[in-house]
Amino acid sequence: MKKGYSLLISGLVSTSILSLAGCSTSSNGTSPTTSSKGSSDSAPTASNPLKLTWFSDVPEYNWTWNTKKNLVQKTITDQTGLTFTMNTPPEQADTKLNLMMATGKLPDIISTQQPSIVTQLAKSGKVWNLEDLFKQYDPSFLKQFPSGIVTELNNEFGGFYSMPSFATSADEFKQYPQTQSALLYQSGWAFIVNQQLMQKAGIKLSQLKTEDDVIAALKKVKSMNMKVNGAPVIPLQIDDKDDWWYVTLQNLAQMFGGMPVTKQGDYRSIDESPEMEHAIDFLFKLAQAGVIDQSEFTLDTSSVTSAVQSGRVFALLGNAANPNWASMYTADHNVMWVSPGSIDSDQGTTPVFPYTHSAGWTQTMVSKNAPNPEAIAKWLAYMWSPKTQILVQYGLQGTDWHWSKNGTIVQNPQVVKKLNNSKLNYAATLGIDQMWYFDNPVYMQSVAAPPKAPQSWENKMESAAALTKPVYRYDADALSMPATLIAPGSTLYNDQQQITTYWQAQVPKMIFASSEAQEKQIWQQTIQQMDKMGQTKIDSVDNTEFHKLEKVFGYTLKGVNP
Repeated sequence: MKKGYSLLISGLVSTSILSLAGCSTSSNGTSPTTSSKGSSDSAPTASNPLKLTWFSDVPEYNWTWNTKKNLVQKTITDQTGLTFTMNTPPEQADTKLNLMMATGKLPDIISTQQPSIVTQLAKSGKVWNLEDLFKQYDPSFLKQFPSGIVTELNNEFGGFYSMPSFATSADEFKQYPQTQSALLYQSGWAFIVNQQLMQKAGIKLSQLKTEDDVIAALKKVKSMNMKVNGAPVIPLQIDDKDDWWYVTLQNLAQMFGGMPVTKQGDYRSIDESPEMEHAIDFLFKLAQAGVIDQSEFTLDTSSVTSAVQSGRVFALLGNAANPNWASMYTADHNVMWVSPGSIDSDQGTTPVFPYTHSAGWTQTMVSKNAPNPEAIAKWLAYMWSPKTQILVQYGLQGTDWHWSKNGTIVQNPQVVKKLNNSKLNYAATLGIDQMWYFDNPVYMQSVAAPPKAPQSWENKMESAAALTKPVYRYDADALSMPATLIAPGSTLYNDQQQITTYWQAQVPKMIFASSEAQEKQIWQQTIQQMDKMGQTKIDSVDNTEFHKLEKVFGYTLKGVNP
């Protein structure tokens, strides 16, 4: 399922490191090498397709390519002549990709959520600079692709090395101005509540506004010992083991007003902000009340999603876009989740909501050893085209949907009926709502009809924090540091990775401390140790770049809370 449109802003360090042992260290400007099969191969067709290997570290996209049972995939193969052998490990994906690289068996297509992987693959010389690929094999597409997104990719990765999903840019918003507020003010990072369980507990949404409200409500839910299908209700579910430390923790810090910028206008890691300390205090109180336990910090994405989909999670503080709301709603039309917006701090700080024009989420790259780069270039152009954007979300025009008088997409009644029949699993047959690797949200928002359930309430959940009053919404483009700012392999880069590992280990110690005094002591020791490990130097580098980017984007930014 798709993730939120807002990009993770600066100050967050990558959760995994991709070793490039055994790989070339040629520079970004290395000329592309034509593979042994190269463009001299005959153009592939549906009857004589080119089969490529496609590796992905996105566990939610764990499907196989099946042209016999999946209409979208069949259509793509019919139009491009390509089929794929998918490799989507449920865990340790970057370790497995590293092994492939070390043995010289890089997949033809690589899709990753990790910015550090994109940067290091780009520097390795093993993947195409797509600007070179399109100049050579499809120059007309390069003229059509949004220049603003290319700029974002250059800023993030040092070049146009990947096709993004969920990327946004100012030039696209100028082309489709009606989409700006909806997309910029939506984020998968949210605090959401199961309305069915809320009603059973006798709790109203208006009773979930302040942190004291939320703590009291979650304690009540725990004390009621409610069950769903014989399993106990989980009062609060945090995000998975790889993401809790930023999706849950940093989201909470933002609700409490945390920014990676001081009130004086200088960069400072949000992890060392007073609002982050307060966010940890909040989770400590929940742990003391028995509302959360340490097992939640060990779950993978699929386990968190399964818990939510089981109907026994009362509230989720994490990525609201991961659960497949459509399938849940198809199975039970009574399912509904809602959000009160930001949880108000008891310290009276103003909640903040950062938005960016971003380089996107999942990035898809092409190995230079992949056969027939011309066919791959045509495939990438086809996947980005408006026609295919609509295909992967709605199916075929005429058969599955039609244009309204207002220029928006309307699904045909017979298709809606089939999609709402849980026994048919018709979405899987069509293949819609599966392939988000190349999603262009700005275009798709411009042609989308007003959403119905569950999309309508999913949109409300993901925009509630931004629309909460009072809230300070700010453009965070100047905080989107290039991934190459701190050179991989440098001393400071290694310090950064060690600090991340240390931080991830220390936070649970604070949350599950035996007393408030111990929690505070661990916080102070952690901040002091992080500074000794190099956090102050990292902040200094980021601060210099931040002020440069302020000039690039034409504005200044300061924190709004003390």
